[in-house]
Amino acid sequence: MTSITDIAHWRTHIFSRLLTIVLALGIATAVPSIVVAAREGLWALIAVDVLAIAWLTAIWRLRSLRYTTCVLNFIAIVFFVATAMMVNIGQVAQLYLIAPPVFVAVLLGMRPAIAALGLSTAIVLALGLAGIVHADVAGLAAHDTLSSMLVALNFLFVGALITVSCGSLLQKLATSLADLRLFADTLEQRQGAMQALNAELRLAAAAVAQLNDKVIIARAASGPGKFHPIIFANDAFLRA
Repeated sequence: MTSITDIAHWRTHIFSRLLTIVLALGIATAVPSIVVAAREGLWALIAVDVLAIAWLTAIWRLRSLRYTTCVLNFIAIVFFVATAMMVNIGQVAQLYLIAPPVFVAVLLGMRPAIAALGLSTAIVLALGLAGIVHADVAGLAAHDTLSSMLVALNFLFVGALITVSCGSLLQKLATSLADLRLFADTLEQRQGAMQALNAELRLAAAAVAQLNDKVIIARAASGPGKFHPIIFANDAFLRA
């Protein structure tokens, strides 16, 4: 009962599955991307893909490391790929930066997720202010500071909605699992007490059964003149 009612158990299980799926999909996506990038001469993008897959493979093979260490490395890979995609592709890759805070909310908790969301927003803002990524806002200049700030604020708003929703859901689930674990522990303690009481009753019944005096126990009736069924008679009745 302890494992299935422990949120850490489920996070470890989810991360193990997630790591395998992301690695498989990453390889399947990286191969055609590398081919296209090589044809277009996008060597930086190829380097990013190769490094990310190699890093992810290392984490997958070294899953014996501490859970937090593996998760932080995984999140670092997502940040690395998302930032590189924004630099090489443009603002359309901004969606990739939504992934880190969501993953952190599921795998580590709400507070680290808020920090990850802040980092994602800072990356969006910094790339826009530096002119590396064009912050396209209708009616404003592409390299305008206000454009970069508006894009970053909108990103923060959407990211906060998703991150807080996931984090709150996991917090409620953790609370429910803790309550379930407490109930299970209490039930187990009561079962132990009942077993001890039953053992004492069996000993008492065995002792009474050996008495020479006749002992009879009948069930109490609801009123006078009612039938009183016998529920216990000791061995003295058999010897009489």
